[in-house]
Parts: sequence; structure tokens; C-alpha cells
Amino acid sequence: MSWQCTLSNAVMRLSKWYMHGKNFTAAKAAMIKIADKPAEKAPFPDGATVEKVQFSNVNCEWVYDASLTEEQKQQVILYFHGGGFFAGSPATHRDTAHRLSVSARMRTLLVDYSLTPEHVFPVALNQAVIVYQRLLSTGISANKIAFGGDSAGGNLTLAVMKQLQLKGIELPFAGFCISPWADLTHSGQSWQRNRYKEAMIPQDLLKNAALVYAAGEPLDNPLISPVFADMQDFPPLYVIAGATEILVDDTNRIEQQAKHCGVKVEKKIWSKAPHAFTTMASFLPEGREAINDIGNFLTTTQSSALKSAK
Repeated sequence: MSWQCTLSNAVMRLSKWYMHGKNFTAAKAAMIKIADKPAEKAPFPDGATVEKVQFSNVNCEWVYDASLTEEQKQQVILYFHGGGFFAGSPATHRDTAHRLSVSARMRTLLVDYSLTPEHVFPVALNQAVIVYQRLLSTGISANKIAFGGDSAGGNLTLAVMKQLQLKGIELPFAGFCISPWADLTHSGQSWQRNRYKEAMIPQDLLKNAALVYAAGEPLDNPLISPVFADMQDFPPLYVIAGATEILVDDTNRIEQQAKHCGVKVEKKIWSKAPHAFTTMASFLPEGREAINDIGNFLTTTQSSALKSAK
């Protein structure tokens, strides 16, 4: 573990203490103040092209490296940001999106899906489906699109695939999940095993966020908690998390469920890396290495998908 990771964990424990005991409304306000607002004012990443767009009234952002060729721009990472479904934005994830673009040599499209409590399940899910369908309608084929996301975005990565499958719509060629929050029932053993090791997430906050997002729907609904989804015929998946996260068993169970359903899946657990650590890649060497791994996975998987399409 790098010294940067050790320092980050220490700092985040202070943030976790600050968030502890806050009700949902106060926690959302704190997250916006701490992360969302500063990100909106931050300069764009060096070498990045950022373009605001709309797909059927859903706000999105293209983020990609200026060195991409026209052919590479036709290959897309559809990325869903994290934030417990109540925080986060394209601005908070521009650096991650740009690094993914550099690593995979693809354009990244950040979806600015609607947040709770004003918009609850299935609004974000439906918006993500709409954006994907619009991408397909522009002539970009499914075998040139990958899904990805961190935390709540990792949830959407899988839930959107399941929703597309139910609608009979062709799935993307791959998906990757970073510290996915994929079980809103919090039934994984790491929820208790790592409760004192977890550096970032207050458990009460996540419990409240789950109830707000589900809005009365059963928390074990596979479109709300995709660890319970039938993943048969899903594309290859790549899942990562930190070993001390309370949500690490979400990653482990995604791997188990994918294998059970005959889906090709790769998993990497990082020792003591914090939740959604790829979003801290500007500081954490572990984050940069993980993004490079994702890029390699996408490059290899896409090559296989394109060969199969011929």
C-alpha cells in the first residue's frame, strides 16, 4: 500500500466522522459542499476535451483525450458516476473519465442522471437506458460500447444491463464496476466484518440512501440490488474493490453470480484501497494502476467482440 493510500484513509476517516449522525438531508448538503461544488469550479483535466450534450433531455458530458483519432471516438465508455444516488455529477468524475479515455483509447460519456430525493427508482435507471438507446441510434454499435461506474454507478452498470435484457435490447460488449454498491439490503458479510475498517462510508447514511432511492420498492429487487439479478448472457465483466470496504462482498458476490450464470468475469481486490479509489487517481498510484487495468480489460475484450462480429 502506498503512503498516499495510507494518508487518504486517515483523511477520509475524519470525513466519515464529520458525516456520522447526519440525517439524509444534512448529509446530501454536506456532500455537495465538500465534493460537488468544488468539482464544478475545478479546471478541466489537462489534455481533455469536455463537451456538454443532451440525449432525450438527459444531460451528459463527453470527456475524452484530445489525442484520440476519429475512429477511436466511435468507441464509447458509458459511465455512471457514484454518490449514493443522491450526490455526484459529471464534474466530480471528469478526471476519472479522462484517465479512462487515455487508458482505453475510447470516448467517455458521463451520464448526469437525476438524483434523490427528488427523483427515485426507477428514474436514473430509465434515463441510463434512454441514453444508451440514443447512442445506438447515432450509429455506434453495441460492440463498440462498454458500461462502467463506481459505487452507485457500479449498481447502474449491472441494473441497466438487466433492464436492457428485459427489453430485448442488445447489450454492450463489456462492463466494469468499481466498488459497486450492488446490494441495497446490505446482506454481505463485509457489511459487519469491515464496519470498523471502512475508511469512508458511514453505515447509517448508506442505509438511509438505500431507502430513499428504493422509495418503497423491495430492496432485493434485482434492478435495485443487482447482486440478485440473473446475469445469464451478460457480457464480460471486470470488478474491483478495496479489501477493507464494507461493500467488498458486493464485488465478491457479483463475481460469484456472474460465474454461476456462465459469464466471463475478472476480479481484483486491492489491499486497504478506499471506496471508489479510482476517483482519486490524481493522488493515488493505486487508482492510476486500476484505471490502466480497466483500459487493458476493455481493449482486450473489445478486440474479441469485434472479431466475433465479423
